[in-house]
Amino acid sequence: MDAWGVEGCRQRREEILDRLVHEAEKRTFLGWLPFKRQMASRILDLALRRAEAADQSRVIQPATYITTERLAGDSEALAAQLPWVPDVVVGIARSGLIPATILATHWHAPLMATSPFTTVGLADLGAGLRMDDKLARRVRRAVLIDDTAWNGHEMRRWTAIVKDWWPETELCRAVVYCHPQAIEEVDLYWALYPGWHYLEWNLWNSGHPEGMATDLDGVLCDEAGRPKQVPRRRPVLAIVTGRPKREREPTVAWLQRWGVKYRELVMGPWDEVPSPKEIAAWKAEHYRRLGATLFVESDPDQARMIAANAGKPVLCPALKMVLNLESRP
Repeated sequence: MDAWGVEGCRQRREEILDRLVHEAEKRTFLGWLPFKRQMASRILDLALRRAEAADQSRVIQPATYITTERLAGDSEALAAQLPWVPDVVVGIARSGLIPATILATHWHAPLMATSPFTTVGLADLGAGLRMDDKLARRVRRAVLIDDTAWNGHEMRRWTAIVKDWWPETELCRAVVYCHPQAIEEVDLYWALYPGWHYLEWNLWNSGHPEGMATDLDGVLCDEAGRPKQVPRRRPVLAIVTGRPKREREPTVAWLQRWGVKYRELVMGPWDEVPSPKEIAAWKAEHYRRLGATLFVESDPDQARMIAANAGKPVLCPALKMVLNLESRP
């Protein structure tokens, strides 16, 4: 591996397998040749994936906030890395359907989705795909894809179901962003993403909100009062807004109208809005008081000041990063 590199080893695959089988034959009498070659192939694939994990060319820094726009672009790039044209693309619902749709469209392939609500486990989403004997013969190559893999649990779960559908198919397990601890559960990924995952399309539907404090304007709503993000699965720990306390009633009404779940609403104690520096210090004070593990702030300057004053992580979507991430326990 050190002498040839990952790509060199791929080009010399058959030569390496011959050597591995030869060494195995010298050391044991167990097994027969086809089985030994199959095991050698699996060992080589695992070694190549681990070597790729050590390659820093596509490793996303842990403090990165990944936008949906970037996910779409990286999904398109991943599509070009498939080893063959798929006969079907299966997306792990829900967020896995974003890259799955892009791959299926890119390769003009039928699209399916995982579905725990059906007896067969998969749902047809288009291209006239139907489960019958003809389909079983036609699907020689399938892609099972998700947006991310944190520990590989979902990929393991749905791999078994896909293989039950098409036992003889060649399956590629793919994700766009893979945590290093899940690398053995996938065959293809676009980039490694170690540490906590901060994803625009999933931040408010993950485990983050329970320990998260957030700004209101610019995060949950835009300047015109239209919703941008709506915590619905779990309540956010607190909304900390610089709006003056006299605006509490209309603010609560807006949150109720859009179904925003939250545990505490903290509003400015002032009648007249103070300077940005004073607001940042006030937000940092409540950040510490709440015992939150993350604060989301829309304004880059405010985000930097809150991070400096609180000495804790602050996610700023405009900066596409988490400031002070190293302080997160």
